[in-house]
Formats: sequence, structure tokens, C-alpha cells
Amino acid sequence: MPEPTAISPRPVATIGFVGLGVMGGPMCANLVARGGWPVVAFDKEPERCAEAAAAGARIAAETDTLAIIAAAANNPGPEQSGR
Repeated sequence: MPEPTAISPRPVATIGFVGLGVMGGPMCANLVARGGWPVVAFDKEPERCAEAAAAGARIAAETDTLAIIAAAANNPGPEQSGR
């Protein structure tokens, strides 16, 4: 597990990913491969879970992690949300 930093002063036990699509899949793989973080991942598509497992992530049947990063598709951008 990486050492604590100014951004994360306490060690993170596990990072969770829900959504391993175009954005979430590469983010998950980079955290495992380049950062050495323990990652638990989930996606509704089994092939995406298999890719994350091949990168070194543990696949969860449910969300049992302390921190979750969600990468969801088709969300309106700032120009579409009226902001």
C-alpha cells in the first residue's frame, strides 16, 4: 500500500471502483499497476470485471470498501445541466 501523502494523510485500506467502462477501467488498472493500491472493483458486465481482475484488482460481489470512485456514463456535462 502506498505511503500516506498530503492528499491522503491516512492510509487507505482499499479503493473501490463501481463502473469499469471507458473511464473507470483504465483508472482502476492504473491504480493497481502504477500506484500499487489495493482495489476492489465491480461492473455489471462480466468481461469488464475479468479485465480488472487481470490487471490485479479483486472483484467484489457487493460494495464493501471504504472509498468508492464511480465512473458513470451518459451524465450531463456542465453545458447540459444549466451550470
